[in-house]
Amino acid sequence: MGISVSYLILVKIIMNSQFEGLVTPDYYPVDVHEEPDFSGARITNVSLSIEDELAMRVKVGQVIDAGNNLSGYSRADLARLCGIKSSQFSKIVKGEAWLNIGNLGLWGFATGITPTDVVQLAPLHANPLTCICWFVNGRLNHLDHDEFELTTKLICRRLGIRHEQANVAGNEPITKLLDLNWQDMYLTDLARTVSIRLGQLRRQLELSQKAFGDILGVTPDTVKRYESADNARFHRGVFSTYRLFVTFNVNPIEITKGSIHHKLRYVQEQRYRALRSMLGQLSYDQFKSLKELALSISGL
Repeated sequence: MGISVSYLILVKIIMNSQFEGLVTPDYYPVDVHEEPDFSGARITNVSLSIEDELAMRVKVGQVIDAGNNLSGYSRADLARLCGIKSSQFSKIVKGEAWLNIGNLGLWGFATGITPTDVVQLAPLHANPLTCICWFVNGRLNHLDHDEFELTTKLICRRLGIRHEQANVAGNEPITKLLDLNWQDMYLTDLARTVSIRLGQLRRQLELSQKAFGDILGVTPDTVKRYESADNARFHRGVFSTYRLFVTFNVNPIEITKGSIHHKLRYVQEQRYRALRSMLGQLSYDQFKSLKELALSISGL
């Protein structure tokens, strides 16, 4: 579905009002198709200023900090699971640096909180049910699907609630967040995929690297680096993917299509839906026992 310029202007106005009630692209559901859909891409003529970027970076830092607290991990543990230094993580939560798209993905797998949730500022106002679904999803993300199904059946039996099957195949990839080699493979795969997708998007729009960079707010050399499979880290993270949505009417998940990240996002969101259906049957008093049970099962 296309997005009108008037809608994007509304987004701009909201962004200039300290991001209260921020309007964001609807990423849900993440589909299993490996090729991106850029059919609705176009130049919207909406620009984002340096002030917009700084304001969003501060707000995203607050969201990441809230998500850290909800996860039950220490900041040092999350930095390790995200593949970044603790000192860099401190800058991120203070709004002094971005968590780039790859490390944001790793953070999301550890916490159960997706990049969509971050851009929508969801951790700042989530209800208890959402928080416990994130928590359980994050703690069980290292399980393959058959293990996930067995584990959630055991949890449901223990708590006396109805089980809901997650809508994914049994051979989906496993999130090995404690494996540094897996982290490197994930980040490299995502960087290469994004570089290919950005090149596809630019060529579909019939833009030069300079024109594409002018709209995105980066130099032609940066665009060239983005499109290079050997050196393509999309460094500005949340803001860069949001800028794609606003300036080119492109859902950011499309630039990750075919990557490990994209496949795991699909699994993560399908599992979240199943968990929400199951855990919505619990009373508030049962949340604590569920959290303790998830911790004992995950071993993390």
